[in-house]
Amino acid sequence: MDSLKFGEHTTIRTPNGLKLSIWQKLRDLFINEWFSSIENSNKELFYRIFKTDVGLEPYFKNTPTSLVYYRSTLKLRTRNHRLPIETGRWIRTPQNERLCLNCNKLGDEYHYLFECSIFDNERKDLIKRYFYYRNPSTLKLQQLMNTTNKHELLKLFKMFKSFY
Repeated sequence: MDSLKFGEHTTIRTPNGLKLSIWQKLRDLFINEWFSSIENSNKELFYRIFKTDVGLEPYFKNTPTSLVYYRSTLKLRTRNHRLPIETGRWIRTPQNERLCLNCNKLGDEYHYLFECSIFDNERKDLIKRYFYYRNPSTLKLQQLMNTTNKHELLKLFKMFKSFY
């Protein structure tokens, strides 16, 4: 067991080194598979906008809040909700026909966060104007979904809760 080869460029000299190399290899394989699965899934389109790495999201550790808000946040982030973009998928409605019943626009998370008139009051109270008032964009959605500001997170959780 002087020198075990693990890949072309790695020489492993100890059992602990072998263990670490195997762990790292399995982790890399998992991450590659994870990225591939979200890249090739229509359901994960929204998820790809804000989820850029594997790991526990900071808001779980840093924001003490009600389980109700966490539940609504998880539903939105994982598309486990009843917005038209998801309910239409269940019955195989083409994506461009999954419309908001109020606005007759695509009924996805972006629409409800930034555009839908049903949520104008909540939006004004809970989300900074920067995100929705002038030129809302996917980049602004990503910034909003990845905020680490506790006060903004709590307001965002409340906005999500208003969708259900």
